[in-house]
Amino acid sequence: MLPEKRFALFTLTMESITKNMQRYKNRKMYPFGLSSAHVLCLFSLRWAKAGMTASELSEACALDKSFVSRVTAKLIDLGYLVYLDPAAPRKYRAKLALTKEGKEVIAFITRTVNATMKQVSGDISPEDLHTFYRVLQHIDTNLSNMIKETSDESETDTAHP
Repeated sequence: MLPEKRFALFTLTMESITKNMQRYKNRKMYPFGLSSAHVLCLFSLRWAKAGMTASELSEACALDKSFVSRVTAKLIDLGYLVYLDPAAPRKYRAKLALTKEGKEVIAFITRTVNATMKQVSGDISPEDLHTFYRVLQHIDTNLSNMIKETSDESETDTAHP
C-alpha cells in the first residue's frame, strides 16, 4: 500500500474510532452526569490507592491542569471525589480520593468497559491484540517525538512548499 493511502486509511480509521468511542462513552456516562474526562480521572484515582493531587491527575490523564480543576470540581459536586485533607490551604496540592459513591460508579463503569471490550474485540486473538496495542503505542511515540523535534519550527515553514 502506498504511504499516502496508508496515511489516509490510518487517519480516517482513527477518526472513526475516536468519534464512535466518544458517542458510546457519552451515551453510557450520561445517566451519571459524566464525560470522558470525568471517567478518565475516576479510573486514574481508582488505581491510585493513596489518592492523587490535581497536578498528578493532570499528568496521569494528559489533561490541562485548569481542565482537571473543573473536572474534579464537578466530581466533588457529584459526590464521587473528596479531598483527603479538606483543611489543606492549597487545594491543588491536596490529595483527592474516590468516595464510596465514586467507587461504586467506577466499578459499574469498569464492568461496562469490560463488556464493551469483549464485544468489540472478543473475536480477535490475544496475540493480535497485543501486537495491535504495541504497534499503536509505537506509532504514538513516534508521532510525539516528531512533534517535539519539529516544535521549534514555525508553522509557516511547514504549511506549504
